[in-house]
Amino acid sequence: MPVSLSTLALGLTIGLLQAAPPGDPLAASTTQLVERVSEAYRACGQQPTFPATVEVQTHPALVSYQFTDRTMRVSRYEELPPEMQGLMSAWANTAGQPSGASLFGDIFNSLLVPHEMGHWMQHISRRAITLDRWESEVEANRIAIAYWSLDAEDAARLPARIEAFSGFLGQLPDPVPDGEDPRAYFNEHYESFDAAQYGWFQGAFMREAWARRAESGFCDLARLNAAAPIEAFANDPAS
Repeated sequence: MPVSLSTLALGLTIGLLQAAPPGDPLAASTTQLVERVSEAYRACGQQPTFPATVEVQTHPALVSYQFTDRTMRVSRYEELPPEMQGLMSAWANTAGQPSGASLFGDIFNSLLVPHEMGHWMQHISRRAITLDRWESEVEANRIAIAYWSLDAEDAARLPARIEAFSGFLGQLPDPVPDGEDPRAYFNEHYESFDAAQYGWFQGAFMREAWARRAESGFCDLARLNAAAPIEAFANDPAS
């Protein structure tokens, strides 16, 4: 779905964050959340080998981490096209949220930010090279769930937030043909999916991650994704 792009560069880095532009609540909240996840990673004894950039930039993926330029991007609800805002309003009604803006902020500007930080960890550990796309997405969700489980108040809210995300997406038509393994089918055909098909898989990734939440704590996953030596990035296109 086409989105009018409006870029606001924050000029911040994970591990050493500069001040967010004054008067921009999304920039400020993203800065704070990224730094909290980064601090949790360091508290597990891990150290990043290089910074990652974060930008507020409204884009079709809504929230993403790009390996090519080491940038995490979050979108602004007010800049979404009307049809996307309508979808968020319908989703909010299903999830019991007061508005599409509220739901969008809770999911795409909050819940899933540590998911994208999980992809950042996979990148700096170089595990992104070895994981298939299904496991990469599931593990990023496991990292997000583990992060939101660190604080008692966040943990108490987490089941409802996960249900709001995966429950709605689970209502989309299942794109996997009868008799096909969902993981194998996704890994083989992911480039051909439309938004609804990919959305169904995102719900599947979150449901699997939620079912596996007792397997590993945040530090277990941080150690699994310990930063590789800087020499490992000699041929990295972003280096």
